[in-house]
Amino acid sequence: KSSGKLLGRNATSSEPFGVKPNSSILNAIINNQGDLIGLHTHPDKTPPTGSDFETAFKRQYSFGVLACADGSVYTYGCSNKYVSKKLIDNRIEKYQEDIAMKKEKTYSDYIKAHLRALDELREEYGIWYEAR
Repeated sequence: KSSGKLLGRNATSSEPFGVKPNSSILNAIINNQGDLIGLHTHPDKTPPTGSDFETAFKRQYSFGVLACADGSVYTYGCSNKYVSKKLIDNRIEKYQEDIAMKKEKTYSDYIKAHLRALDELREEYGIWYEAR
């Protein structure tokens, strides 16, 4: 963040729904605690997920940037309080199931349900996101 330089990169991965850190990313994490901006993409328009928040916390990113294939961009981050990816993803699924199970929709679509779950978790755990 402070240097404005690219310190680590992994543009290829055979892992579905994730990218394992290579040596350049690991070195950047070790040598720049709290001064990194994580940047990645989602091939759809899914907002930040539990994995995104948990990774940002564990790697001590200053914040993350998520660019989606549809052109939407999110910045996101977390407080000093740990919250697991499972807890976040379970909350998102709960709101999305409300749409699928009820004839009367609580939220107009899955993205809005996803963001509503993140808003609720913001209050409880201090995670944050901003659509850009």
